[in-house]
Amino acid sequence: MSFFESQQGDSNTKTRRRSWRDTFIQLTPGDPVTVRIVEPEIVAENKVWKHFIPQARTKAGRRGLTVPCPGIEVCPICARNKELGDREHPDYIKAFPSFFAHALDLTPRKTCDLCKTVNTGNTCTYDDNDLSKLPLDETVLKILEGSKTMFEQIDTVESTIQAVYDPNRPSMLAAHKDPRVQEEHKSGREVMVPVGITGYNLQLVTTRNDDRRTVTPVPASAPDDFDYREYENQYISKWDAWLLLTSDEILELVQGASLVELLKARNSSGNSSLDTDAGL
Repeated sequence: MSFFESQQGDSNTKTRRRSWRDTFIQLTPGDPVTVRIVEPEIVAENKVWKHFIPQARTKAGRRGLTVPCPGIEVCPICARNKELGDREHPDYIKAFPSFFAHALDLTPRKTCDLCKTVNTGNTCTYDDNDLSKLPLDETVLKILEGSKTMFEQIDTVESTIQAVYDPNRPSMLAAHKDPRVQEEHKSGREVMVPVGITGYNLQLVTTRNDDRRTVTPVPASAPDDFDYREYENQYISKWDAWLLLTSDEILELVQGASLVELLKARNSSGNSSLDTDAGL
């Protein structure tokens, strides 16, 4: 069973994050990132349904904002869609899935000691400060989020990188579960199997053509004996990672409200510990 085909299991230990950039791997055109995925399978919990609200205002004042759907039972957009009954109606706002996996962000970065801007080079992109003597930022477990297409491409990479089956290699989880592989291994035969997506680094190259963004995964290291299980207790619950809005807040966005103003109002009332910079 491949990385992107598993549909089992539950979410793991919750870890609360405050900053969008500290939680999600940033996929930016022209800025390749290197990651090590630490989840051997995509399970049913690794999916978040979202709506794109064209009327909502972003932090920069632009129109159009993507927000997680709070669930078909309570979501006012889903309720209105049901009443409309017509996917072609101009007020119909469809739901679409986004997928994710936990990964280590291995891209070398340095944080400017003056302005705190995170950089990939030795000169700060904001204030031109010399960063050459500063240490690299610590490797952090984050969430890699993307489309079904991106994860299908990662799945394709996984299927092409193979090695002789090793029962002691954690990344070969699918082979550990395959009765055919187990039978052949016990008979003394060497079996070629996928190393597993946690067994090597990936470089993610992001490009943009008009309004379409494409993320291409490329193997970035030789397979090794990395043990993803060391990070299982650090997995971030999707309920803590994504900014979940109330039904009333979603209705306000549909009516043209600003998300930043909604979050400021929420914070001032003491109902949220999240900052207002949600990468929007």
